Amino acid sequence: MYSSSRSASLISTLLFLCLVASGCGPLAKSLGEISQLQADLVKEFKEEGINVRLNNNTSLTITFINSLLNSQEVEQRQQRAKRTALFVTTHYRSIANIEAIWVAFIRVETRFVVVNYSENVGFFGFDKHGQPLPEELTRGTEPVDETRPAATYDPKLKQTDVVVRQMQLEGDLSNGFSVAPHFSVPGDATGVKRATAFPDSVRFDFSSFSEKSMFPGAPTFTFLADGKVVFETSEQFSTSKFGEQFTEFASIGVPYQTFRRMTGGKTLKVTIGDREYIFTQQQLQALREMTNYVRE
Repeated sequence: MYSSSRSASLISTLLFLCLVASGCGPLAKSLGEISQLQADLVKEFKEEGINVRLNNNTSLTITFINSLLNSQEVEQRQQRAKRTALFVTTHYRSIANIEAIWVAFIRVETRFVVVNYSENVGFFGFDKHGQPLPEELTRGTEPVDETRPAATYDPKLKQTDVVVRQMQLEGDLSNGFSVAPHFSVPGDATGVKRATAFPDSVRFDFSSFSEKSMFPGAPTFTFLADGKVVFETSEQFSTSKFGEQFTEFASIGVPYQTFRRMTGGKTLKVTIGDREYIFTQQQLQALREMTNYVRE
């Protein structure tokens, strides 16, 4: 029987082979469409702080971050949300697969240099035709903070998947570099429950979107905690091209105990080839919080 970490490794390997063989695997295609939609929304509404996320392949969430509309009347945010939903119906290629479109307005500010605070200003739901969802379907629904760890129990596999879906290391979704750390543990570790077994490893799924290939060959990944090397490996990125944009993906596994040492320092950075990325204090805290789902 496969362990959860071996299963994750196998999935990543199959994804890599699929991308190399076809040049446009399902995941790459999905991320490419999301990236294009975000760019189209930025151009349409003249706002840079727009985030687009696809959840479970059936739900789209468009978030306006620190929009000027945050300080306006709620009716103006409602109108923008409606326009946004209608725009998505005509500009998102896979709209036929979507069951709901959510438009959120949030206020984010940084205090004491490294601590971020966010406030939900408005949240609106629409169907895939851009029509408002009934109030009973949206009441009590809040946008998910994908910069924090989330745990989901899979009753079929009898395991809990823990993931931070959005960890931007540079730029933004349409032109930047991000990583999604995740691991799986046996049993239900959601709520107040905790896993009684450690995951074998924590996988880091790196994604790059840029106008040129950023990671040729098989670069060396080096994680440094407080300036000291705690983990090092080499991995080749899979590369695809959508129009004028390159998308690159790589997945590496870090042993769980090494991950604990990695997140135990005051600072964390990763060098990939000749490039260096420093995790913010908020991102480092999110990595630490992932271990809260495992009983030590």
